[in-house]
Amino acid sequence: MLSRIYFEQNEIDALESVIQSFKAYIQRKKMIGYQRQVYQNFISSIDKLVHHNPFDKAAKKALKEEIISTQPLPDKYWFLLMVEGVQ
Repeated sequence: MLSRIYFEQNEIDALESVIQSFKAYIQRKKMIGYQRQVYQNFISSIDKLVHHNPFDKAAKKALKEEIISTQPLPDKYWFLLMVEGVQ
């Protein structure tokens, strides 16, 4: 939730800090179980969303296709809205 808020408020430095902290947490905790893949997909998708060029139509389309095909991905609808630039 915090990462979504930071992204929507355009607080990129804070968002990258949260992403790095969450990556470290996932690596440290070995007993997370099946949720590990969900968390990793979320981290990967939001990181790509932050670093993509919104004016490159080919990259935008590729990111949209990747988000659609990523399973499991929580908040997939939100990611698709952010790729389209609806905030």
